[in-house]
Parts: sequence; C-alpha cells; structure tokens
Amino acid sequence: MQIPAPRFRTLHFVLLAIIVASLPCYCAGLIAIRRAPGDATATPTAAPTASETAPVVPPSATSVGEATRTPTITATLMAFTPSTVTPTSTSTATSTPTPTATDTPPPTLTPTPTDTPLPADPPTASTTG
Repeated sequence: MQIPAPRFRTLHFVLLAIIVASLPCYCAGLIAIRRAPGDATATPTAAPTASETAPVVPPSATSVGEATRTPTITATLMAFTPSTVTPTSTSTATSTPTPTATDTPPPTLTPTPTDTPLPADPPTASTTG
C-alpha cells in the first residue's frame, strides 16, 4: 500500500472535515421532520367531472344519422384555507420587594492619640558593691 502524497492527504482531510461538520445539520433536519405537524392543511385538488354531449348533425340525404360522443372534462377547484396559529400568553404574578428601614447606630468618636512625654534622664543601672 502506498502512502498518498501530501496534497492528497490534505484533500482527504478537508473532505472528511466537511462531512463531519455537516452531520449535525442532517441530524437537526431529521429532528425537525419528526417534530413537524401532520397534514393539517387542505390542498386544492381538481375534481374531474365527465359529461358526454352528442353533436347535432343536420339531416342530409346521404348520412345515416350517426351520433358521435365527445367527452368533456371540467375541473373544479376546492377552496384552500390556510391554518393559523394564534399565540397565547399566560401572565404570572410576581412580587417586588419593598425596602425596609434599618436602625444603624450613630458613629462613635475615636480617641485621638496624644503625645506622651518621655523621661528626661533614663535610669541608669548602678552597680554597688
């Protein structure tokens, strides 16, 4: 078995990608056909009516009085009434929350830092002894 040339491999890959990408469209089409409503609409059809008329042949001395039957067909179209779908809506009651008052404590005062004086002479350690 030979290995295909790179351009043929690319072509095969592109064609395979197109086939795989189109599969969801086919599935969606099948689902749409299955969910479609039945034959609810009437289609106009022709109802043939046949009638025979015999032409009147004036009497002549040479004719024997032969009658010829000629069939005629009259087409009658039936009225087409398309079905209509009327959308309906159902309203539901919803409630809107109302704001309620909350008691918030008043702000408290924070103490401000004060300068504390440092001792002038730090104590020294004395050695006795």
